Amino acid sequence: MTRLRMAFNMNLDGHASEATLEEYSRGALPDAEVECFEEHLLVCPQCQDNLAEMDVFVDATRRAAARLREEQAVLAAKQGGVWSWFPHPAWLAAAAGLAILLVGGTDLWRAGRRSEPAFPVYLRAERSGDMPLSSRVPAARPLRVHLDLAGLPALKFYRVEIVDSSGAPVFEAVSARGEGDLVVETTKPLAAAGYWVRLYEPGPAGALLREFGLRVD
Repeated sequence: MTRLRMAFNMNLDGHASEATLEEYSRGALPDAEVECFEEHLLVCPQCQDNLAEMDVFVDATRRAAARLREEQAVLAAKQGGVWSWFPHPAWLAAAAGLAILLVGGTDLWRAGRRSEPAFPVYLRAERSGDMPLSSRVPAARPLRVHLDLAGLPALKFYRVEIVDSSGAPVFEAVSARGEGDLVVETTKPLAAAGYWVRLYEPGPAGALLREFGLRVD
């Protein structure tokens, strides 16, 4: 344990710190610490689960940052001249929102939810594997989504993604498996449209396990 504490940053409970997990997920952990951390990771299921969650969060923030950079480039090209180097107010607001997400994490998402109760929706797997847009929900309510896990690997965590008809992500979360269905709540109501609710193994490269259709009216 002494060698491990000297090799990388650990909490008092003997597990890798959040800073270590984030640096490893981003590929920024010093080489001197990587080998020892990976040795610990092989024998520590809790750190494996924590790293899977961190991978999802880091991947989501990378994609958000990439979208912000694209929006800034487009705005700069439209404005041109001396203003091309100056951040657009809309981009600044978006960047501030990303910073809040990084600092606040899931606690901030929960605090920002509307007071209106979430609308329950149950998405079931069909034997044929065909998932038409048959589940219908209201557009003015956040959703409490119950996902059917029957026949899927019994993982401790799953990653859930909701995408629009073009495949663009509109919601993403990591949820722990409980008794029965996997349950996630959207952070805000979805606009009226057709969506796909996708269930993955944890981590940014996790395999797609199941896809459900959803229609918001």
